[in-house]
Amino acid sequence: MGTNAARLAVSSVTAFAALALTACSEPTPAPVTTTPKTSESTETTDKPSPTKKTTAPPKVDRPADKDLSAVNPCDVMNTLKLSDYGMDNQVPGFQKESSIFPGSQGCTAAGITSNLTVGIESVVTQGMKSWVEGANGETKQIKIEGYPAATVAPKRGISCYAVVDTKDGQMMFFQLLVSNDSRQPVTPQPELCTRVVKMAEAGMKVVLAR
Repeated sequence: MGTNAARLAVSSVTAFAALALTACSEPTPAPVTTTPKTSESTETTDKPSPTKKTTAPPKVDRPADKDLSAVNPCDVMNTLKLSDYGMDNQVPGFQKESSIFPGSQGCTAAGITSNLTVGIESVVTQGMKSWVEGANGETKQIKIEGYPAATVAPKRGISCYAVVDTKDGQMMFFQLLVSNDSRQPVTPQPELCTRVVKMAEAGMKVVLAR
């Protein structure tokens, strides 16, 4: 009992001294410490991370996919009657790798009297949507042989293009342009667009028959 009484007395003195010291001095704010809650941390860690939902691009409405890998653009051009689109003579097309779409094949023919150049390309390196979105000109969405298609009228006004979406990452590309706008005749752009659509319609019949 003596020992316990002594301990109690010491504790009382210590507590009293602490209270006295606190009363006589400016209070010092205690630093705020954040102790992570183990249970909450563990619970958060154990929760599975939410899975990100990926939305598939909308399916393009085509009658069927048409692979253009084996389509020779000069075969298509030479099957058409180019005079129907304003060319003055039936000149054979010249085939070479496309300068617009590297890795794809193109075919070009030029009329002398008409001052027009025709181009047809079977593009296997770029789809219609991305090309039309980046085109610098007025675009119009149309349908050709049931396939999504578009015309592009560049701002310069001496050419017009018709493109047909045949498959993801591929398209048929038709162009009609004034060869030299410093000499006559210079076909107006609206007429070029009308003719190039007719050429694309006839050209797609040839493509789909192969």
